[in-house]
Formats: sequence, C-alpha cells, structure tokens
Amino acid sequence: MKYFSTKKNYLLSLSFFLIAASLFSQKAAKDLNEISGKVTYLNIPLPNVSILIKNTELGTETDMKGEYSLNAGAGDILQYSYVGFETINIIVEDITSILNIEMIVKTNELDETIIKTTKKESEFNKSNRKFTTSKGAFDPETAGFSVAYINGDKIDLIYPTLAQALEGKVAGIRIEPSTGKLTIRTRTSVNFD
Repeated sequence: MKYFSTKKNYLLSLSFFLIAASLFSQKAAKDLNEISGKVTYLNIPLPNVSILIKNTELGTETDMKGEYSLNAGAGDILQYSYVGFETINIIVEDITSILNIEMIVKTNELDETIIKTTKKESEFNKSNRKFTTSKGAFDPETAGFSVAYINGDKIDLIYPTLAQALEGKVAGIRIEPSTGKLTIRTRTSVNFD
C-alpha cells in the first residue's frame, strides 16, 4: 500500500507540474507583442542595426530601409547597437507596438596624446656639413649661429637673381615685392640692396 501511495504522489506532482508549465507557456505566448519600427541617424535609415532582446539570443537586424520587426514581451529590454554609435536600451511595455529609434554617435575621448617625430634633415638644410666659401672653410658645428646650406644644383636657373632663387628655400629669407629688397630675418632684420 505504501508503494502505491508514493507512486500516486509522484503522478500527482508530475501532472501538476505539466499543467503549470502548459499554462505558463500559453500565457507567455499571448503576452508577446509584434514590435516594428525604423532606426535612423539624422533622418537617414541605418541598415544592419543589431536589435537583440537583452539576456537572450533572440533578435533581428534592420533591412536596407532601416526597418525591422520582432516579437517581444512586456518587460523585455530591446538593445539597439551599431558600429560607431551608442548602444540604446528600451524597455518594452504591454502597449508597445512601434519603436522608431534615432541613434546617437559614440564619441571617443582620448585620455592622453603622444606625438612622436623623427628628425629629418631637409634636402636644403645641411647644417652639420662642412663646406668651403670664398672666405675659406666653414664648420657649422663650431659656428655660434644657425647655418643653412644649399648646394648649387638645388638652385633653379630660371630666376633672374640669386635672391629670388633662395626665397622659400631658406628660413627667414624674403623679398619685398614692391622694392625687390632681400630681407634676412635675424634678431634684427638686415636689409641688402
């Protein structure tokens, strides 16, 4: 008799569980809303926006017109994500049927910026190179001032004067257009006729 009573309790518990599970699944199926809408940015439709029901594997993505449709229940959280945009979370209510979403651009802020440069020697400025002038040999490393060196083959022969040929090739050399004077900027400008 005891065996029969345990078996009866087992069957009774099993049938209660199956009925409860059946009722719960029917209620869950009835509570799903079909939600549709459009995802845009600056009123331009965004294709392939990922729309997921949070904490599940259910979801969809927008078509080429930015439109979508999916089934979600009240209380579910819809998560809209797209590369370069903020992720948007929306809680579904029992009356929700249309959700049009305007995406927000994600701003990336840098904590710090590191700038690295390599010292490149200009093709005109060979300041460490020793050269010979009409006054004799010159060593820029022992000079007490900045030196710019331009090789003769780097000067175009199309200019009528040497001053015009040097303009733009050496820092601080400028020709006054109105007077034609050559100006070399140093601490105090020196003018030559």
